[in-house]
Amino acid sequence: MHHYHLVKAAGNWSDPDPESVLYYLEVVSQAAYEPMLWLAAKSVVESRSFASQLRASQSATIASIMHTQRAIADSQEALTKMQERAINRSLHWSLIRAGH
Repeated sequence: MHHYHLVKAAGNWSDPDPESVLYYLEVVSQAAYEPMLWLAAKSVVESRSFASQLRASQSATIASIMHTQRAIADSQEALTKMQERAINRSLHWSLIRAGH
């Protein structure tokens, strides 16, 4: 198999186990005495691993933002209810003082 296609195939696996990919490509590169293949394959796997970590980090950040937005909305709702109660109490006492 041409080296480019081998590295490209390693990069196209869906969710590869980086250890397995590295081991497989290390064996292939040692057998072929191609250190450049090993370096290229290692780079592909490390890039995929970094991309996976980045996606996980982005997901965690999005979840955190959504949680914060829900907390803000809940706080705003609680504040609105407190304001409504304060207005109602004030109105109630104003009506009592006015003799209604």
